[in-house]
Amino acid sequence: MTGAPSPTTLRQHDWVPRGGPEQRLRSWTPLGADTLGLGRVLGPPATDGEVVVAAWSPGGPDVGVAARELAALVGGWLRDHPDDGTRLVLVTRGPVLARVGDSPVHTGAWGVLRCALAAHPGRFAMADVDGSPESLLAMCRAVAAGEPELAVRGGRVFVPRLVPAAGSATPTSEDVVLVVGAVDGAGGVLARHLAARPRTGRVVQCAADARGELDDLARTVPLTAVVVAAADPAHLWAVHERTRALGLSRFVVLSTAAGVTGAPGAYRRAAAGAYADAVVRHRRAEGHAGTSLAWGPWAGRRSRPDPAERDWWSRLGVAQLSTIQGLRVFDEVWDSDGVVLVPLTGPTGSTPEADLPAALRDRLPSAT
Repeated sequence: MTGAPSPTTLRQHDWVPRGGPEQRLRSWTPLGADTLGLGRVLGPPATDGEVVVAAWSPGGPDVGVAARELAALVGGWLRDHPDDGTRLVLVTRGPVLARVGDSPVHTGAWGVLRCALAAHPGRFAMADVDGSPESLLAMCRAVAAGEPELAVRGGRVFVPRLVPAAGSATPTSEDVVLVVGAVDGAGGVLARHLAARPRTGRVVQCAADARGELDDLARTVPLTAVVVAAADPAHLWAVHERTRALGLSRFVVLSTAAGVTGAPGAYRRAAAGAYADAVVRHRRAEGHAGTSLAWGPWAGRRSRPDPAERDWWSRLGVAQLSTIQGLRVFDEVWDSDGVVLVPLTGPTGSTPEADLPAALRDRLPSAT
């Protein structure tokens, strides 16, 4: 990569119809029983197939437990197949393009798989299907063509990409904004920033685990907007449930781009980030306000990425945002109508497309 990085580009994480060629999957092997019914679509499995296919679902409703289960499966696969280049395809049913009322837990676990893909390009793929024969066949053809992440409905393949962000929201006057969590970190930075905005009235803060205080605020204070600065899954869901009836004009969750792209070693944060994105989509499907701001590297956050993750972002050509740049991004997000928004500085450098996260496969365009 040469030259300075381009200005920050705000993009939305979305699922779009897949273009490009398909290929025939030459052979396949199930991991365990063929519960998907692939044999009826592709014919008998091979002993040593081109890909190994495994159906997966979480063992319970806790996203942390589900993430650990999946991380153990991924780690075991890498230990058992360290050098043979075999690709494991994990198949789920329902978390992507989910209906209203579906649990976000599955989607949180997808953050783990994105981290595995980031650390081991070409070794994994993940697909979410509706179970129909035409969808299973379309899934196999897209996987054979090298697509690492996809959802299939009625035989149509959708892939995650960063697309241009949605337009601006209708301006409102926020009388009272509640900032939940991270008082001494990003939450504190943003609370002070919000208090200085011309259209913001009062800003109040409470800890993420102070549910009694949150209940009191929701009952006694005319809250019109909420910022969740600590996206722990249990705390986030509690804030969602306690404020869903308030008719909020804004509900912004500070998440992580690792939930969208993955990142080496960031399994826990990526799972929490993907879960946060799913909660926001769940809110929007129910008709409530909701936006996830999925931060990449930003100096305003208290936590710092470990060296492997920092080096990975650098190889992609993604620079760390300064605190001031991050606040400008926050203003843009606050005034937008986007759902899952990802601020990254491009370009993505010279990384081969096959080694890029699925969301970056079309490359980040320079800001205009």
